[in-house]
Amino acid sequence: MKPNRPKSRSRRRFLLGGLAATGALIVGWGLYPVRQRLYTSDPLPVSGGAVAFNGWVAIAPDGSVSITMPRAEMGQGVHTALPMLVAEELDAPLAATRLTQAPIDKIFSNVALLREVLPLHPDDLGKMKDGVQWVLAKAGRELGIIFTGGSTSIKDAWEPMREAGAMARAMLVAAAAAQWKVPASECATADGFVTHGSGKRAAYGDLVRAAAAIEIKPGDIRLKDPKDFKLIGQPVARRDSPSKVTGGAAFGIDARPQGMVYAAVAMAPSVGATVASLDASKAKAMPGVLDVVDFSSALSQPCGAGAGVAVIARSWWQAHQALPALNVSWKEGEAAHLSSEEVFRQFGKVLDESSGFTYYSHGDMDAAAQAARTVQAEYRAPYLAHATMEPINCTAQVKDGKVRLWVSTQVPSVAVDAAARVGGVARDQVELHMLLLGGGFGRRLEGDMVEQAVAIALQAKGA
Repeated sequence: MKPNRPKSRSRRRFLLGGLAATGALIVGWGLYPVRQRLYTSDPLPVSGGAVAFNGWVAIAPDGSVSITMPRAEMGQGVHTALPMLVAEELDAPLAATRLTQAPIDKIFSNVALLREVLPLHPDDLGKMKDGVQWVLAKAGRELGIIFTGGSTSIKDAWEPMREAGAMARAMLVAAAAAQWKVPASECATADGFVTHGSGKRAAYGDLVRAAAAIEIKPGDIRLKDPKDFKLIGQPVARRDSPSKVTGGAAFGIDARPQGMVYAAVAMAPSVGATVASLDASKAKAMPGVLDVVDFSSALSQPCGAGAGVAVIARSWWQAHQALPALNVSWKEGEAAHLSSEEVFRQFGKVLDESSGFTYYSHGDMDAAAQAARTVQAEYRAPYLAHATMEPINCTAQVKDGKVRLWVSTQVPSVAVDAAARVGGVARDQVELHMLLLGGGFGRRLEGDMVEQAVAIALQAKGA
């Protein structure tokens, strides 16, 4: 049975064909192998005598396994699922694994994301699709966007995290085989130990120093056959559930760095509106108020309402209470009177007057039009707020030429870029503390809360 083919793909072919039309530079670049995803640009930070086997895995003398976590935990379970990938190939107990925040490095970029959002139908197979996916996967690796979303975390991590675990296992086996003077092929691994048929047995923690000197080439890594999986595919208790049940889990809104002050914001009433005038004298005279900041000009592009004014105070309640005392007026933009009713009216008009662009077609519509009976219906879905259970928030400090962030975000690399841009510092002078997300839903793909917090922190005299 042949796969279904779209009858009309002129626009799509134009868009994707444009990639090739840029010339030999892209074609030549596309022929190079995809860059490795095992080693970070700088050595992975370790402590307590641990040894980093690659950019994803470090093992300590006590046998604990530190796994680099590049994705945000927002309730979907990646803090459980991704360590399973490493533990499976490493043959280490899942209970022995610990998570460390991934640094901003290109090996942690979400390569699968770009490949998954291509305007190609799942049934649209062929060399064109394969070629475009190959090029865009490479582009995703080069862009280095660390991104959680689109149900791509497992798809993206499936290969590199398993390879990282398999590489570490191979190095440990080689170290044990060298000590025992036996072929590595005669050794086996299970539950954090290397064993030999003669009865010899060594814990991973006892082998880390010797294993660190072993070189395993990426091409020599052998992944398990799925039939040999012991952990992947098995029901496992969520690792983040206990702390969330007891209240010990730390979300972005729980950040409490020493000396923190608070800001409450008054946002523009509509997209595109700007501050026309501001009289902050009454608010500044209220208890606990430290300053009033118009942060509108700091935003790189309108996101949400865009413009806004913040009251900085010693407590959030004091800041919140001072907001009504602000005498602020707004200059409305074109969207001031836009409504859902008007948007749907415009949609209906376009549907009535235009045939639109056929993304995928199968069958004979002309023949179907001759049917004895035609059923026609119009379906609508309302606009929905990306309302997260944890309110959108960001804590920022600008001090001594550095920006420090405590934030729940789906895009840490974007957050770092936004903080550097607004704070006027180099990217490597931004320190990011990634916390749990009380829901993402795409809302935390935006960087507006980071830009706002850093812009306000610029006026907070190092607080």
